Amino acid sequence: MERQLTEQRMISTRLAQLDGLGTAHSKPADIPDPDTFDGSREKLHPFITKLRLKIAGNTNRFPDVQHQLRYTFSFLRGPVYDTMEPHLHENRINFTSLEEFTDVLRTAFGDPDEVKTAVRKLEALRQNNR
Repeated sequence: MERQLTEQRMISTRLAQLDGLGTAHSKPADIPDPDTFDGSREKLHPFITKLRLKIAGNTNRFPDVQHQLRYTFSFLRGPVYDTMEPHLHENRINFTSLEEFTDVLRTAFGDPDEVKTAVRKLEALRQNNR
C-alpha cells in the first residue's frame, strides 16, 4: 500500500513537471489593446470584439470583473465617457459583469435596428451593381 502511494506521488510530481514545461515556455499571443472608443456607431462592434479578445487572453492581468471594467473604462473618450462616468463611484464601476457594461454601450451607441440597416446596405449594393 505504501509503495503504491509513493508511486502515485512520483507520477503526480512528474506530470506536474511536464505540464509546467508546456506552459512555462509557451508565450500567449500578444493581443494589442483596442482602439479608444468615442461613440462612433461603426466602431462599437470592433471595439467590443477586440476588448473581449484582449481580456480573454489575459486572465492573469484581469483576475476579476472590476479589473476588466477599469481596463475597458480607460478606452472611453468624449460622449461615451460622459455617458458612462455616472457609473463610476469611489473607484468602482457599478456593473456586475463586462457583458452588462457592453450591453449599456450597445444600447446607448449601437445601431437600434441592425437588421434593417443590413438590409438597406444589401439593397444599396444590389442597386449599384446591377
